[in-house]
Amino acid sequence: MDICLTFLFSFVSAKWRSPGFPPVGFPMSACPLLERASLIGNIVDMDSLVSASQRRAPNPMPVIAPGGPGPGGGGPPPNLEVAMMAALPGGSLGPPPPHLPEHQQQQPPPQAPPPGSFGQVVLLEKDYYGCYCLKFIVKNGTHITEEKVQEDFGHFGDVVDVRGPGLFSGLRGNHVYVRFIDKSDAEAALRHLSSKYHQLTPASISDVLPDNYGLYTISFYNKTGIPSSEVRREFSKFGEVKNLTGSLDVKGGRVFVSYKEKTSAVQALQAFFFRKDRYPNMKFALPRCEKDYFGCYCLKFYNKSGDVTEEKVLSDFGQFGEVVDVRGPGLFDVTGDDVYVRYKEKSSAEQALIELVGKYDSLCLAPPSSSLCI
Repeated sequence: MDICLTFLFSFVSAKWRSPGFPPVGFPMSACPLLERASLIGNIVDMDSLVSASQRRAPNPMPVIAPGGPGPGGGGPPPNLEVAMMAALPGGSLGPPPPHLPEHQQQQPPPQAPPPGSFGQVVLLEKDYYGCYCLKFIVKNGTHITEEKVQEDFGHFGDVVDVRGPGLFSGLRGNHVYVRFIDKSDAEAALRHLSSKYHQLTPASISDVLPDNYGLYTISFYNKTGIPSSEVRREFSKFGEVKNLTGSLDVKGGRVFVSYKEKTSAVQALQAFFFRKDRYPNMKFALPRCEKDYFGCYCLKFYNKSGDVTEEKVLSDFGQFGEVVDVRGPGLFDVTGDDVYVRYKEKSSAEQALIELVGKYDSLCLAPPSSSLCI
């Protein structure tokens, strides 16, 4: 009996087997008699096997007619062996799953959008200057100008500032910072330009640079009209207040508190920043880099010790671009100790300030009206 069943099954399998399928064999002698009878019935009834195959396959191929491998040709139904396994009692595939409504079917988890893409929630925080800052990387071997950055990012809102070593080849670092006043403008630029500008991301809260007078200046909106004497007393807890200017002793004016030391200014801002009921809209003054009357960008510092020579200035400042001019009484044995350094390129002046601040006394971007810069 076992031999007959084995022969019968092998014959049917060989007849219907496709060329790429291995022979199908089952250990018939191990099957109980009732299971053998069920198996024979399933093998002989090929239509039921095809139906099981089509139920199993998510996208069933059409059954090929007998006669050849092509259209109108022969061969077994494509998922024959899968159907055979489904027809077996206790087969590995088991019975076909019940049909579920589409809303109850298991869906794959949604894929997170790439950084900066539509639909992603981007968190932007104000930096020390009260702006929303984006940062991107200039790839090695490529070049980008400030004008191009202003043009591209300016489509989405008012760009307050563009700076960074990536605007000038040969400098240490290749990043560029772009600041917006409005958060929505920065978010729109981030969404639309992330594929154009390499690694465009929100920038972390940036470091603090001196204002155009070499001081670290904090401003706030004097909503309640705090007396200037009280302002000076509170801010002096963190260091000497060099200047206290603005709309003093009146409600609604902006007050400017200037320190000589950077650490004093940072500590004061950190202490008062979240006291918005008393000091709302507090931020650092952002230095402005503007052309002087000669079409150059001018830096200023003090040579109080007299140790700084013109050669040293040219060596240090020349790392960041062509120095057009170095002058000032601080280089000579005359009255005055201020020194002025001019660049043709704005990015050179800005990067020199970032790299050399703290190494030269009161180094700052001089306003165009400064003496010797006109």
